[in-house]
Amino acid sequence: DGLSEAVGEGIVIFDSNGQFRHVNRAFFRLFDVSEEARRAGPKAVAEAVEKMLKQGGPKVRAFMEGLNHRSAGEFDKDHSGAGDFGLTDGRILKIETFPIETNQGFRGRAWRFTDVTNERNETRVMLQAQKLEGLGHMAGNIAHDFNNILVAILGNAELAREELSPDSPAHPPLAEVESAAVRASDLTGQLLAYAGKIVVAQEDLDLSSLVLEATQLISVAIPKNIEKIFDLDHDLPLVRGGAAELRQVVMNLLSNAADAIQDDDWGTITIETGLGEPRRLPDADAFLEHGQAQQPTVYLCVRDNGCGMDQGTLEKIFEPFFSTKFTQGGHGLGLAATRGILDSHKGSLLRIETKVNEGTTFSVMLPVGQTAGKADVPSAPEDVRHGFSGYRVLVIDDEAAIRSLLTKRLQAADFEVETAEDGEAGLELLEKANPSVDLVILDLTMPGLSGIETHARMRRDHPELPILLSSGHPPEEALPAIRNGHEKDGHSAYIQKPYRSAALLEKIEHLLADRPGAAMDSSVS
Repeated sequence: DGLSEAVGEGIVIFDSNGQFRHVNRAFFRLFDVSEEARRAGPKAVAEAVEKMLKQGGPKVRAFMEGLNHRSAGEFDKDHSGAGDFGLTDGRILKIETFPIETNQGFRGRAWRFTDVTNERNETRVMLQAQKLEGLGHMAGNIAHDFNNILVAILGNAELAREELSPDSPAHPPLAEVESAAVRASDLTGQLLAYAGKIVVAQEDLDLSSLVLEATQLISVAIPKNIEKIFDLDHDLPLVRGGAAELRQVVMNLLSNAADAIQDDDWGTITIETGLGEPRRLPDADAFLEHGQAQQPTVYLCVRDNGCGMDQGTLEKIFEPFFSTKFTQGGHGLGLAATRGILDSHKGSLLRIETKVNEGTTFSVMLPVGQTAGKADVPSAPEDVRHGFSGYRVLVIDDEAAIRSLLTKRLQAADFEVETAEDGEAGLELLEKANPSVDLVILDLTMPGLSGIETHARMRRDHPELPILLSSGHPPEEALPAIRNGHEKDGHSAYIQKPYRSAALLEKIEHLLADRPGAAMDSSVS
C-alpha cells in the first residue's frame, strides 16, 4: 500500500473474483475525487472509474472492458496491455494492465493510470521541429534549383521580345511568360523564407500602421461577405523587425483567415494590436506555439469565425504545400513562409488557438525596438551606361542554358564573352586569357571546385579583378562564406537568381566603375 501511494500514478487492483481490492489516492486525484468522497469506499471507486470512462470515451471503455470481467470465470488471466488515450479535458492518459500472479496462482489484475500529457506534448513538439527542419532544408534546395531554371526562362523571353518588331503579335505572349516567371520567383522567395534562409534588415516599426498598410494591400482579395474589424492600439512602442517581411506576415494571416470562412457565410476577421500578451481563446480544441517571445513584447492578433481546425490539421499547417484550399487556388506556402519569417525575427512567438466550427486566432508577439530609428530611404538609381565595347567577360556556370543566355545577353551589350562549365576550367581560361579578362560572372554552386573556392583562388592571384557572384540562394546565406578573408573586397558583388537583364547590367556597371575602398555589399542584389 505504501509503495502504491508513493509512485504518484493511479493504481487500481481487482482480485480474482472481480472485486476492488485496492485503489490509491493518486487515482482519485487524477479525476478530482475529493477525500471525503474517497472514504465512501467501493461506491466512490465505481464512480471514479465511471468518470474516467466518460472522459476517455469509447476507446477507453472498450480497452478496459475488453480486459476486465463480469465474473471470475470471464477474467482474462493472461493478457497484458498498454495504450495512450486522450481525455475530453485535453489530458493524455497512459493506461496499463497486467495479471497478478503469485505462488498460489492467479490473484487478480492491476491497472495503472499515468498522466503523460506534458511528456507526449514535448515529444510531439520535438518531432515536429525535426520534421520542419528537414522540410526547410529541402525547400531551400528546391528554391535554389528552380531559380536557376527561371533565369533561363526570364532571360530568353526578354531577349526574344527585344528581337521582335514593335507591332509583332508575339509581344503579349512573351510578356506573359516574363510575368509568370516573376510570379514563380515570388513563390521560391516564400520557400526560402520558410527555410529560414533570409536575414531581415532590422528597423523600428509602428506595428499598427504597418497592419493598416498591409490590410489595404490585400483588401481586394478578401471576399465581400467578410467584415474586417480593427482594434488597433496607436500608442504602442515601436517593434524591431523587417517592414517588408512583417507586412507579408500580416497579409498571409489575413488571407488564411479569409480562407477559413465559407463563401456563403457572413464572416468576420478581427485585427488587434496591443502591448504585452493577447487574451487567450477559451476552450480551444487545439493549440500550438512556435518560437519564444522576448519581453517586453507587442502583439498582433488575427481572429476569424471560420471553420477552425482539429489538432491533426493544426500540426500540418507549417508544412510547405499543405493546404485545405486547393480547390480555391491555395498553394500552401503562406503559413510556411510566415513561420520562416518569424524565425528570422529573434525573440518572436507565433501562437495558434483554434476551435472547430468557431474559428481560429493567430497571435504574433514581437520584441519592442531599442531606438526610434526610421527605415532608410533608397536613393534614386544612377544612370547605367549598358554599353561595354572592348570589355571581356568570363562566365563560369555549370548550367549550359545559363551560359548560353548570358553569352547572348552580354554580346548584345557589346561584351566579348568566354564561358567555362566549372571552376577548374574557369581558372585555366583566366590564366591563359590574352588580352586579359575585365570581369568574371561566377556561379557559386557548382560540382567539383565550388564557386566559393574558385572565388578565393581568383582573389589570391587577381585581388582587383571585378567578380560578380550569383546563385539561387539569398545573399545573406551566400555572402558570409565568400567574405571569409576578404572582408574589404571592393571588387566583388552578388546578384541572386533569377534576375532581370536590366538588374544584371546595372550590377556590372557598378562593378566596373572605379569605386576605391568600397566593400562587398549584400544589400544591393
